[in-house]
Amino acid sequence: MNAPKQVGDTHENLSELLHAIDPATLLGIVAAAAGLEGIERVEIRYRNPRVQAVALARSGGSKIVDCIYTVYDARGRAVEIWLLECELSWDGSKRRRWSLYVVAFEYELDADGHLVVFSPEPRLRERIRTKMVPKMRIEPIVIEPDQIERITDYDDARRRRELTILGCLFHCHEPAPLEQRVAVVRAAVVAIASLLSVDKIRAWRYLQLVMALVPSEVVKQGIQELDETGELDIDDLRQLVSDSERYGHSYQLGREEGREEGREEGREEGREEGREEGREEGRREQLGRTVVDVLELRGFALTNVQRERITACESLATLERWYAAARTAAANQLVDEILN
Repeated sequence: MNAPKQVGDTHENLSELLHAIDPATLLGIVAAAAGLEGIERVEIRYRNPRVQAVALARSGGSKIVDCIYTVYDARGRAVEIWLLECELSWDGSKRRRWSLYVVAFEYELDADGHLVVFSPEPRLRERIRTKMVPKMRIEPIVIEPDQIERITDYDDARRRRELTILGCLFHCHEPAPLEQRVAVVRAAVVAIASLLSVDKIRAWRYLQLVMALVPSEVVKQGIQELDETGELDIDDLRQLVSDSERYGHSYQLGREEGREEGREEGREEGREEGREEGREEGRREQLGRTVVDVLELRGFALTNVQRERITACESLATLERWYAAARTAAANQLVDEILN
């Protein structure tokens, strides 16, 4: 998967995570960050930014903000508009569009508009705060880690899944101590695992999100500790982890470690060919497991013979084709092909 596609998918997953949080809870967080606590919020309405954005806001670009909430008082009068934006990559041109969005909604609803930016990565968040915000006519609220609760209790994580995961994304980075960073990852994984029996697809999306945005060494240690303590049956996550690892930080870490190992071993003559064969075999095995996982996530009950045929396939090109088909409407034809 190329980098733009990976960022796009991660952005979508983060937007879905925010949208899944109870609106009153989410707006409580952003209102506190903006210093706007104590306002009576009788009704909160979600507006789909893809279909309910005003014409002026749409003119700012083909894409608009990720979530829009309008708040009404007891008299049914709009008093606030909250525009929530997920930022995972630098785009300096957004400073003009963001201002336009706020003005457009304020004009339409005659209410105060606020733009809130969720950017978990510390360096990007710092760049937005220091390089973009000072140049804007309307100052956005950039969410910081201390404005989001850090949940580490497992029972609490199961009750408040999305808040646990959001807290993990913001609290998993330095300069927080490693022990605290690992603790929020453990809780996030427990929260995701609790979704497996409820909504596998959502669990898959959240795990991809965590593995894409959390430093790989922290994810690795958190999952290892859960496995060692017996708090969680890691086998339950295998169907989700394999695909996430392929495109997330853990997969990239494996590639980096492999390159480093290759550099070290490259000093010894006659080993490069064997290393390359080993890497190729590892890619085939990983992709074979991924195809099985994706098909089963989509509801196909594969037999042991079918699973073995997929995982034993020695053609990387075939596996790549199967993987592409498994993720699309062509999955039915793919299963028929594997059956024959």
